[in-house]
Amino acid sequence: ALSARQPALLVMGSMLGRTGLALVGFYFVAGGQWQRLLFCLAGFIAARLIVTRLLPEAGHHGAGPVTKMSRRAP
Repeated sequence: ALSARQPALLVMGSMLGRTGLALVGFYFVAGGQWQRLLFCLAGFIAARLIVTRLLPEAGHHGAGPVTKMSRRAP
């Protein structure tokens, strides 16, 4: 996205494509039953929360905002 001529369009298109793919998968797994669709959504949200907490921030090299732990004494 950094070298794209229209990064916003690329990011939005990617998000819509991934969301559409997940919804199509949910549709086939649910088989027309709303309970299964609800379980798919709950599992997706739970998996996303777990993965985002376990993985380090992408591209974080210690040059981010100053936090309480990283402040230096004057």
